[in-house]
Amino acid sequence: MFRNHEIRDNLIRNKIRFILILVTLGFGVLTLRLAHLQIIKTEYYTNLSEGNRIRPVRLIPPRGVLYDRTGKEPLADNETAFDLCVVPDEAKPLENPDPLRMKIFNQLDLKSEQVMEKVKNSHGPAFETVVIKENIDKEVAAYLAENGIEMPELIIQPRPKRRYSGLATHVIGYTAPVSDKDIENGYDINDMIGKSGIEAEYEDYLKGDLGWKMAEVNAFGHIVRDLPLSVMAEPGQGLNLTIDAGLQRKAEELLADKTGTIIAVDPRNGEILVMASKPDFNPNIFSGNCSPDEWRELISNKDNPLLNRAVMGEYPPGSTFKIVTATAALQSGKVNENISYNCKGSFRLGKWRFKCHKRGGHGNVSMHRGIVESCNVYFYNLAYNRGIDVPLMHKYADMFGLGKKTGIDISGEKAGYIPKTSKYTGDKINMCIGQGQLLVTPLQLANMISVMANRGYSYKPHVVNLPGTKPEILVDIRGKVSPRNIEIVRNALKYVVERGYSKQANLPDYHTAGKTGTAQNPHGDDHAWFIGFGPYDNPEIALAVLIENTGLGSQNAAPVAGQIFAEYFYRDKEDKPLIAKQQ
Repeated sequence: MFRNHEIRDNLIRNKIRFILILVTLGFGVLTLRLAHLQIIKTEYYTNLSEGNRIRPVRLIPPRGVLYDRTGKEPLADNETAFDLCVVPDEAKPLENPDPLRMKIFNQLDLKSEQVMEKVKNSHGPAFETVVIKENIDKEVAAYLAENGIEMPELIIQPRPKRRYSGLATHVIGYTAPVSDKDIENGYDINDMIGKSGIEAEYEDYLKGDLGWKMAEVNAFGHIVRDLPLSVMAEPGQGLNLTIDAGLQRKAEELLADKTGTIIAVDPRNGEILVMASKPDFNPNIFSGNCSPDEWRELISNKDNPLLNRAVMGEYPPGSTFKIVTATAALQSGKVNENISYNCKGSFRLGKWRFKCHKRGGHGNVSMHRGIVESCNVYFYNLAYNRGIDVPLMHKYADMFGLGKKTGIDISGEKAGYIPKTSKYTGDKINMCIGQGQLLVTPLQLANMISVMANRGYSYKPHVVNLPGTKPEILVDIRGKVSPRNIEIVRNALKYVVERGYSKQANLPDYHTAGKTGTAQNPHGDDHAWFIGFGPYDNPEIALAVLIENTGLGSQNAAPVAGQIFAEYFYRDKEDKPLIAKQQ
């Protein structure tokens, strides 16, 4: 009996001993774990803890300011905008928003599904803010900032926003949110990027360098203080354009109720003084989120306000092309300045009758008078009787830079088209007066008249002068066309303005020169052209004016050119002379 009690006591003692051993081992493991966490892993968990309260914040640099040529008038600068942002790892309350959040969403025309989709598609880290609504009203921004304790996942983030003066819209271009391709090239989903004009062409100069700062945030995600470790954003580089703001403003006033373009260039260096295209658009709508309705209205507008007609419009040159035809005829030796043809108002080729603009005819016409009075019949005879065919005209058009891009520093330039060969005799009859399949841009004609202004060469047109760059010759026909032949054509251009059909472009104290053109338009009324330069002896300005669907160049384009010439030469004078009135 005593033996049984002894055995039972031993079993109990063994169990107690085993339990004590287990408890001791447990406390030992716990002690070791605590030591591991507090001593060995102290730095790791300190950093992890810091990560919960320290957040990297992107510093968006302001884009470089774009000024006119004086450096005094900003054409594109920046203002402060406010964006509504969400941190992806704190966005859970927005999946099923409460009444307070729904009130904010309704006010900003947002839906929970849209917000969560943006958060889901964000490419950055989970702690980096995602913009869900740009350019929110300042009152809404202030309300959210004041009530952030109730909606900590909604963060107001200020940023620089592009602001445009509305002048030289097509030259300046616009910025817009990045595309998927832009993101692949290193941009962030929240960035804005230049999409057209100077904004696109000089993006690398204007965008600046992104900065970062480390900020301490509280439990509601709001910044408590900035920490010293940061990389400051570097503002974009400001640029002075070659645009003459006063002259540009005058050109846009002249085109206010018209469709067309005016280009003014300094032939001495290729600087673009004016590039006006109408109708235009408001680039400020792209600085935020351009609504679908605004975008549809722009792209469906039959007048195509997004089109920069100066570099993207392609038109038949009309009689301005007679400069090329005359130069080709003289330099090829197929005709001299004294050979004349009789104009009776039309030219017959088989069963076809090609008309001159003067029904009764010009009578006996030489090269000089053919250019001054723009006699079509004289040029028909050059093409048909003197062998001025399509390949020859193409050769000289190419020498003048027609049918190819100038390389101007504005995105979207078109090349035009100059046919090289033809199958039909009628092709050269049409081409010699600037009709048929010919297509040129207004900028190309501004360049062509600059060649005549400079007696044989022109500079590459440009809108920005970067430090250390020099004017670059684009076209040079010296050595290919004799000085005498250039002077024959050039002298006739002076008489076009003084005694011909372009007297409205003449000035009392300055000798200008030029050529009108009326381009047939298969889609409506003819287009009106004038190209010219002045002063005649030492040119300072060359012009190309195109007014769509208005008829004769002499009546519709030349008067506009005259007012641009007057603004340029007389704006600083107290007594401005009257310009010849439109006939």
